Amino acid sequence: MAPIDPQIQDVLTRCQLPHLESIFADNEIDFESFMSMQAQDFNDLNINLGPRAKLTRMQQRLLSGEEPAPEGGAAVISRLTPPAGAAPPAVPPPPGPPPAGGGGPGAPAGQFGGAGGGFGGPGVPYGGGGGGRFGGGNDFGGGWQQDGAGAGDGDPGYSEFNLDPNVDDLFGKHVNTGIDFDKYGELPVETFGENVPGEMASFGEMSLPDYLQRNIKRTGWEKPTPIQRRAIPCVLAKRHVMGCAQTGSGKTAAFLFPILIHLSQNPKGRHPTGLLLAPTRELAQQIFEEAKKFSHGSGGLKVEAIFGGSRTADQAYRVRYGCDVLVATPGRLMDFLSRGTTSMADVKFFVLDEADRMLDMGFGPEIRRIMTQYDMPPANNIQMLMFSATLGPTVVELAKEFLEEEIFLAIGKIGGTTESITQQFLYVEPRDKPQELQRLAQEYRGRVLIFCSTKRGCDDLQRDFPGQAAAIHGDKAQYQRERALKDFRNGRTRILIATDVASRGLDIPDIECVINYDLPGSVDDYVHRIGRTGRAGNRGLAISFYNDRENWQLRNSLCGLLVENKQEVPAFFDRGTAMSAEQRKRETGAHRLARPGFSGGKGKG
Repeated sequence: MAPIDPQIQDVLTRCQLPHLESIFADNEIDFESFMSMQAQDFNDLNINLGPRAKLTRMQQRLLSGEEPAPEGGAAVISRLTPPAGAAPPAVPPPPGPPPAGGGGPGAPAGQFGGAGGGFGGPGVPYGGGGGGRFGGGNDFGGGWQQDGAGAGDGDPGYSEFNLDPNVDDLFGKHVNTGIDFDKYGELPVETFGENVPGEMASFGEMSLPDYLQRNIKRTGWEKPTPIQRRAIPCVLAKRHVMGCAQTGSGKTAAFLFPILIHLSQNPKGRHPTGLLLAPTRELAQQIFEEAKKFSHGSGGLKVEAIFGGSRTADQAYRVRYGCDVLVATPGRLMDFLSRGTTSMADVKFFVLDEADRMLDMGFGPEIRRIMTQYDMPPANNIQMLMFSATLGPTVVELAKEFLEEEIFLAIGKIGGTTESITQQFLYVEPRDKPQELQRLAQEYRGRVLIFCSTKRGCDDLQRDFPGQAAAIHGDKAQYQRERALKDFRNGRTRILIATDVASRGLDIPDIECVINYDLPGSVDDYVHRIGRTGRAGNRGLAISFYNDRENWQLRNSLCGLLVENKQEVPAFFDRGTAMSAEQRKRETGAHRLARPGFSGGKGKG
């Protein structure tokens, strides 16, 4: 049996469930994943366990926090029995702002804390200095509302998703070096609208709060990207903005910075000032991490995220007492609004990120209901900011409905890719794809992102790379998806296999190569997929398997895209089925382009 995470073991022991250790050990579940699991996720662990011990339905609900214990509060907290003579764990207060302040210094490691009621002292399993849901800064720092209610070990303003507010951890997992700013400056820019504010040349032209200046410096950004140079002055001038920019262009910061500047200069309300809507939980979490990063050290600015796949009760508790910036997916936000868990009454900025994707997924009615059927301020009292990498008729229609006197910004080619991404196509028959993928995986030893069209295909390919690959798709539980992304980011696995769930929004540094094992059904989806490499002006490589049987309908569109981006067009695109198999093989070999250089010293120049 694999070793169990000692923190999970401690929880199970205190909850008198040690016989369940094998379930979590065999599935290699760490404490972070354990704390994000819902009852359904625990139930998923019961599959294929045969006659071995399984979690009962009540145990699933207790461990997930969905079933409160008789004493009240989250189940795992209230089920733990304090040692003799120790202070009992604090139970969260009734609705209303939780008490801030002191919190005891914490008892020795493994015991209950002091006046703040935290679990453990400076060591594991439950964090440090007394305050917070599970103690101070080691695991779930802060306080019940992450407002500094502990002894100071937790970093204020961060929710359970920020497991370690360490500066190096916050900024180290993002692209900090090798940004090709000169290449960015060459992108074509189109601006439409009346009285458009002038662009800014440097971050110093904004009235940045000190903490934001420090955080920008920590990212290694030397100067604004084109979308930031043009969008930020427009937002600061209180104009509606519709922005189209290529993936990896820095558009997230383009809407985050004005919101953070506004919050530093104006009184904060009880409810969110900035509402950031994203189509998928992965993109929502990505935006949330960016908001955490740039609000670090703000002295109490509170950022929260709500999306499906994470425990509703925990999310509801955090947002019930208000926050400054709320990142959400449409479905979970609608759920919370209908329950009265949160309010839109204080919203000043309403951001739709990846607006085209949101509309493609059918969220148009939800967006309109959020705007009109709840307590959202009148349209003339909020700024609406829409950002996307593509511009379709549904996006234009939505913009016309809610934006007045907006400024339209197009950075680069709408729906296009950056020239910093080398695009390569290999003619591969379906039966030869596994063998060709194995060859490429041996050739490219850095981070490789592989896109597959089916969930079953993802799982099959993962089995072809034992110990090297993780997979994410719609049938994976949220904790499994988060674990896969975490392992890929920290290098535990070097290959991530995904359906289109990962094609938008995910900012994973230094992806050496994106491989389209199966090409998508549209050029727009192709653009988003390959945009996972070549981020932030860095150079990247995208390799796609093509054959006439599966992809003939994309041939002309892909050919046009390659020409537009000054990429070499393989001859088999032109001649199609007239080529023999041997000719295709020769052409494929002839178009294997030299590996481009990568930031961080990867690849060959």
